[in-house]
Amino acid sequence: MARLKDRGIIAKRDPNFARRLEITAELHDTSKPAAPVTSQKPGAADPNPASTVAKKPERLVPTPAPTEKPAKIEPAVTPMEQTKPVAEATSEAQREAEAPIPGAAIASQKKRAGGKDAERKKIRVTFRMPTDLVSRAEVWATKARCPVGAVIRKGFKELRPVLIEQIERGIRYTEIPHERISDASYNFDTTMMVSAEAYAKLAAEIDPEDMTGLEAPMSRWTRVKFIESLDRYLTQKGY
Repeated sequence: MARLKDRGIIAKRDPNFARRLEITAELHDTSKPAAPVTSQKPGAADPNPASTVAKKPERLVPTPAPTEKPAKIEPAVTPMEQTKPVAEATSEAQREAEAPIPGAAIASQKKRAGGKDAERKKIRVTFRMPTDLVSRAEVWATKARCPVGAVIRKGFKELRPVLIEQIERGIRYTEIPHERISDASYNFDTTMMVSAEAYAKLAAEIDPEDMTGLEAPMSRWTRVKFIESLDRYLTQKGY
């Protein structure tokens, strides 16, 4: 009989335990002849190890057909993506493709503004104001608690669009005054922006040979216009 293991001791599992029980039972049964025990592995005394293996039929492995192709492995899809409609995914892709780049609209506006400014020309004018007008403007500046220049520039602000409109229409050389004023006490200067076409036409009319430039003649023209305008403006305001 097989040796019994002590109770309470957890021993390593013996895979040949059941086989030994069968062999022992057959040895004690004298009525039946003992059957030879065959092992799956050839023993050391077996002269022909292949004899044991030949008893088992060889398992045939099916050969895949030549036209068979390996199955395509699809990428893993999450449940949310799997239930997402194809039309919705396509529309999202189109929206992303058509979405404007951040800052593109601002850059385009700056580009257009730069192009617009590039088409305009600057006319700088500088001249001296009569003393009587400056004295009247100083009275208003004292009451308003601001420099006299603020009053004069406020008066020119209303005249500027009128002067630019006249320049755009065109000025004749005969409209440019040549006299100078002797009684002057305040130096005024400013700029006006006109179109490139008006600037070119003005230069061809006032200074066709590029001798004096436009600043001196346009300063005298602006001075005459502004003296008349500032006189009316101060009169309307009560000064």
